Amino acid sequence: MSKKLADTIALALIKHSDTRHPLPVLSYGLQILINTLIKIVMITIIGWVLHILLELYIMIFFFGSFRMITGGVHAHTFFKCLTISLVSFVLLILLSSYTLPFFIENKFIILLSLFLFGTMITWLYVPARWGNRRFSKKRITVSKWLSISYLALILLSVWCIPAHSTINKLQEISW
Repeated sequence: MSKKLADTIALALIKHSDTRHPLPVLSYGLQILINTLIKIVMITIIGWVLHILLELYIMIFFFGSFRMITGGVHAHTFFKCLTISLVSFVLLILLSSYTLPFFIENKFIILLSLFLFGTMITWLYVPARWGNRRFSKKRITVSKWLSISYLALILLSVWCIPAHSTINKLQEISW
């Protein structure tokens, strides 16, 4: 659906403007734009209906920025990406209030485990390899260290926020 719409808009742009960009390039860019708008609308509606909009936006911000640093892996279709993202984000947020007491009690071991696991996965798989992407050794090293540093910063924040806050909602969001 978004491909047809993107193709139609791209064709109209070529016919009615003096753009030098070829149809496939315009169409691809427009398709990414349309799909992003669809995701934003879906996330906003679901977050608003379930009263978890702020949590969704915060989670997506940190997940998205971490994914940009690591190079991220992609689902093969837009629908798979949307489904995987929405289901996992919404479930994690809805479960956070039930698992918060366990997190508060076991914060050190949980965060240490996440850091060690995240570091191992980062060192093995960052930057993500998919398609025909090739990276220089320098790019790979920089990506790995940036990813580990960002992960450490996030987990350190998650350590500090509950320790210095009595607001349950803030603790829940950090978890």
